[in-house]
Amino acid sequence: MGPGLMEPFNWDAARLFFEIIIAVLAGGNIIYSVLARRTQATKEELTKMDERAVKLKLRVAKIETELDHTPTRDALNALTAKFSDLHGDMKALNAKLEGIKDLQDVMRSQTTMIDRFLRESK
Repeated sequence: MGPGLMEPFNWDAARLFFEIIIAVLAGGNIIYSVLARRTQATKEELTKMDERAVKLKLRVAKIETELDHTPTRDALNALTAKFSDLHGDMKALNAKLEGIKDLQDVMRSQTTMIDRFLRESK
C-alpha cells in the first residue's frame, strides 16, 4: 500500500490492550471488595464496642450511685462507738433486771407464805 493509506488494523494488539484493561479492572474490583469487607467488619466491631461501652458506662454509673449511699469511714466509726455505748447500756439494764428478778422471787416467796398461812388458819 502506498503512503498515506491506512495500514491494516492490528487485532492482536487491540485484543492484548483490552485484556490488560480487563485484568486491571478485575484486580481493582478484588481490591475494592477486600477493602469494603474490612471496612464493614470494622464498622460492625465498632458498633459492638460502642454497645459494650454504653453498658459499661451504665454499670459504672449504677456503682457510683450505690457508693454515694454507702457510709463513710467516719460514719461507720461513729456508728461503732454508738453500738458500744448501747452494749454498755444494755449490760447495765441487764444488771437492773437481775435485781428486779431477785426482788420478784422474794415477793413470790412471801406471797406463797402468806397464801399458805391464810389457807392453814381457816
